Amino acid sequence: MSSAYRRADFERALVRRNLVDAAVEKLYLRRGGASIDVQIRMYDVAIAVATFCREAELERAKKGVVSREKGERPLVSVSEGRLYANKAMQLGDRRDALKADARAQIMHALEQAQPQSDEEYAAAVEAALGTEPGAEQIAQAEAEAAQAAVEAEVGPEVALLAQVEHFDERRELALALQKGDMAQVEMLVKRQPARFQRKWAEAMAGAKS
Repeated sequence: MSSAYRRADFERALVRRNLVDAAVEKLYLRRGGASIDVQIRMYDVAIAVATFCREAELERAKKGVVSREKGERPLVSVSEGRLYANKAMQLGDRRDALKADARAQIMHALEQAQPQSDEEYAAAVEAALGTEPGAEQIAQAEAEAAQAAVEAEVGPEVALLAQVEHFDERRELALALQKGDMAQVEMLVKRQPARFQRKWAEAMAGAKS
């Protein structure tokens, strides 16, 4: 077999694999995947913030400070961090199961259809997806509800930290909040987009009321 044929076969297989992967993702999102993904992202940030808190506490302990100031509490406690990690693991298992079920459905449809051409293959994948009117809108609404629920659980500060795009800035902001260094907090918040600054101001105003 010539290299040209081998290349054509490889490219055809790649196109077909991408079609299946896209269909699996679409089915997954329809079936609660959008909600799962947003929850995992939120819990992952909460876990990262918990890690920042433990690092800050370790640095203080190295200097001989082994107790917190009166009224001080970490943004995410040890027990909360453990809870969020367990929830993220459970959601990850659920995500894997949903994706496996979606892939099995697609592959079963392909086995039944036995497509010969690329056009038949694409049509069989599309048919396996079926039609579920309003499925995307429902999935989006479920994801928004799930995000609101997790935000309420982790608290407004951690929820907003999840929206800080750059990891280093997120870490700096979390540590500044942990230390109560409001001058540093203000400086870091001003680095963020105007929309984030408005949300931050609203959240802090709500926390004080």
